[in-house]
Amino acid sequence: MARENTQLMAILEREFQRIRELEQNPALGRTYREMAEELGILPSTLSHYRAGNRFPSRANGQEMAGLLRSDKRGGSDEARQALVEELLAARPVDDQVHAQDWLRSIGREGHLLLVEFRDFPSARSSNPNRQVAREMAKEAGRAVAKGLAYALLNPFASESQSNTDLIPLKNYLNSLDEAIRETYKRILGEAYRQVISDFPNSDQLEQELKKVKKLLRCYRWAGPSPSSGYLDSCPGIGYKLFYHVEGLETPDLWHWLSTPNGEMLIRKTQNEAELNAVESRFYPILEYFDKYTRFPTTDQMKGWANGDLRESLWGEVEAITSKDDLALIKKAKAGEL
Repeated sequence: MARENTQLMAILEREFQRIRELEQNPALGRTYREMAEELGILPSTLSHYRAGNRFPSRANGQEMAGLLRSDKRGGSDEARQALVEELLAARPVDDQVHAQDWLRSIGREGHLLLVEFRDFPSARSSNPNRQVAREMAKEAGRAVAKGLAYALLNPFASESQSNTDLIPLKNYLNSLDEAIRETYKRILGEAYRQVISDFPNSDQLEQELKKVKKLLRCYRWAGPSPSSGYLDSCPGIGYKLFYHVEGLETPDLWHWLSTPNGEMLIRKTQNEAELNAVESRFYPILEYFDKYTRFPTTDQMKGWANGDLRESLWGEVEAITSKDDLALIKKAKAGEL
């Protein structure tokens, strides 16, 4: 089965972002149809490229590079040739991809990402590798600004639900919760920065900022928690699970891995039973999103669950106050993030 050519899509998205900033046209190539038109190819052809079923020929690569790096768009013969070689070399990776490239490839409307953080987010400010932390926050923020619906999930019950006496475990999970909330704020700030860059001095700016805020959510496990405490909500510590789906496509499960070659996402081999089990853990976030294409509040999840005679497993976290949100927007506008 062919794998999505995330490398190719990341290259194209990078080029379109450069042109959006150069031409001050934030709407350029925001959908696959518009992107295909700009590239001089059919939408179905781009779809095949993205799916990894077909690859650009040298002639296709030269035509696309000529449009993306034309002289009017700040290109040159050398720049066009370099892009051609880059486009031709891009191939699907069956089981792993650089995290930054992956985030660029899914930064688009119609993509949904749920991440269970059973380990500390790489984008947290306390990450010893500050450069990686900045890059990951920036790429995640850009992806949200471009339409990715992204929910950060803390799969461990709150301390009030637990009676565990394991102090090291409590300390770890409390620190993890703080890191997830802080990462949410960093990503939101980067999303605001991107929106402000795309819509400078625009009447649409306030509306776009509100739209982005709705695309990023933070949740914490709120389901049944028997006597053994935290570990009933999530039996695993030390890794992160990424659930990604585009539209009506089959979802993918990925694991995060820090390697000497950078932050990588490893595609997880899955079967239908395992995927169904994972999706059931997200109840009713997925069900609500499937119907309304937006994330639910705690009350909306409870209402949905009551209708099913079930119990909601998650509660929304207020990771940022209204006052802090306004301050974050102010910093983003002033370029102080």
